[in-house]
Amino acid sequence: MRLEDRKAEPPERGREEPGEAAFLASLPPASRVLQRSLRMPGLMRGTWGRGILLRGVLAAAHHARAVDSDRWRDPLTSAHGALRAAARRPMIDPTQVNRGPLWLAARELQDLVRDPCLGQAAVGHALRLAGPNTRRVGGAISHLPWPGCVWSDTPFMVSPLLARVAVDRGRQDLAREAVRQVVEHVARLVRGDGLLSHSVWPGMDWLDDRSAWARGNGWVLASAAEVIDVLGPLACAGVVDAARTIAGRMAACQDGSGLWPVLLAARAILCLARHGIVDGRVAEAGRAAAAAVVGCVDAEGCVRHSQGPTLWATRAPPAGVWPWTQGLLLLLAAELSRGSGAAGLW
Repeated sequence: MRLEDRKAEPPERGREEPGEAAFLASLPPASRVLQRSLRMPGLMRGTWGRGILLRGVLAAAHHARAVDSDRWRDPLTSAHGALRAAARRPMIDPTQVNRGPLWLAARELQDLVRDPCLGQAAVGHALRLAGPNTRRVGGAISHLPWPGCVWSDTPFMVSPLLARVAVDRGRQDLAREAVRQVVEHVARLVRGDGLLSHSVWPGMDWLDDRSAWARGNGWVLASAAEVIDVLGPLACAGVVDAARTIAGRMAACQDGSGLWPVLLAARAILCLARHGIVDGRVAEAGRAAAAAVVGCVDAEGCVRHSQGPTLWATRAPPAGVWPWTQGLLLLLAAELSRGSGAAGLW
């Protein structure tokens, strides 16, 4: 049994400033990543990766000691303005699933800037996702409007947002939809070994990708963990069972360094352990992965956890830094800070 991966998207370089290198090198790893992330050109440009980055930055706000208000002001003001503009801009495909992390970030930014426009945009997108115009394959929301297909990253794009809006607005229908999307995707993507396929194309079997895409398994596990964290385990019976199974299968794929070729799994397993959903063996795999991933932060604040073609990740540094990997490291550090594993992070 092994996890496979795909070629990553082109990275993006951060902005350099005079004296930056010495300052960054003096900080603990999570604070280095945060500082680097705040200096990335245009914290928010309307992509799912930027949504994850902004979520990580906002999660870090509660823990970072080395960031003063002047360093936060411009990036977050820019993100706020970009999100307000995006909320008012007509969309060609208003049910585009990859916008979920963007509007979840908007909902979380609302708590900081007290702008109801952001929360309303998040609610609007959640309602469109759960509405009748969203293309589905059975009960699973399709990754693409046409033709219909089921991809392993879709649950992360839709379910955490649906769960958050469900709690905010007291919408049990959205809570059920958040759970349903995780369960439906797992049912359609699961392989004989318990890992998940990359994608399934009903009616076009020749397009199916039954490889156990490492990041895709991480996306599904992360979506399950977030839904459980927001709605509570008692409201997520099917998701709890799926998360426990996937986490166990991924733990069995872990290599000696503690790494998987994906950042998502460590935070998800730590969250599941906090809720008592995984056993001690799997929880230990999550702690080992978290320590290994934090060890991949370089002196410049870049997460050098590149994705290899198989299970075993390498530490060969890519040419730049991806927004979503920076955001995931910050979210992982925030999860560690909820327990006893945050010493020396911030």
